[in-house]
Parts: sequence; structure tokens; C-alpha cells
Amino acid sequence: MPGNEQFSVLEVGCLEDEEIRIRAGLGDPAQDALVARILKGAARQASDARAYAIEWTGGRVPRGLELEGREIGWMQHGVVKDTDGHQIGFYERLRDNAGADGRLQSVLVILTGSKPGMGTSPAP
Repeated sequence: MPGNEQFSVLEVGCLEDEEIRIRAGLGDPAQDALVARILKGAARQASDARAYAIEWTGGRVPRGLELEGREIGWMQHGVVKDTDGHQIGFYERLRDNAGADGRLQSVLVILTGSKPGMGTSPAP
């Protein structure tokens, strides 16, 4: 049932004043390189961003998970939106319906801006 998932969250990197800082490795050089590449891409959209590796068992969206005071409401086509429909960042899927039961999920979420309400407005 959505909303009952247990989330594992690890801040893995950040972009501060356009400087990339890797805070924790994911244990896989390819995934660590992915974090750096995505944060570098975030520099085109924001001067600060935070990267989180999130893992859970359940549905494809970590709905209800709160990061930096913002609750994830939806994720689709690489865009992360809060419960009000505002874009708060973007994501890269690391695992999709994996594990023995096909319910293991893992994403790299990049939150842009550091205050609630930052991002784009929801579609009318």
C-alpha cells in the first residue's frame, strides 16, 4: 500500500555555489560517476542542489517521503514534484522493480533550491 514503505535515504553529494562535492559513495564506481555527472548537469539549472540515494520496497514512486522539508508527491519522466505539483528536482532510476519479489526500487533524487516552494509552478 502506498505510503507504508520504509525508505532508506543517503545524501550522496551536493552542488554548492556551482562546486560539486561528493559526500558518500554508493559502493559502485559507475553509480558514483552518475552522481557526479548529474550534479554537474544540475549546475545549468541551479546554483545549489543536493543528491539523495533512496531505496525502498513498494511502488515506483517514494510518495510521502520528506526531503529538506518537501514531501515527494509524484515522479515521472525524470521530474520530481511535491504534493502541491511544484517541480522540486529531478531523478534518475537506479533499480526498477528489482529483487526477488520485483518490488525493490532505488532512485537518485536531485533536489534543486533549498527552500519549500522553489521550482516551477504546477500546470494549470
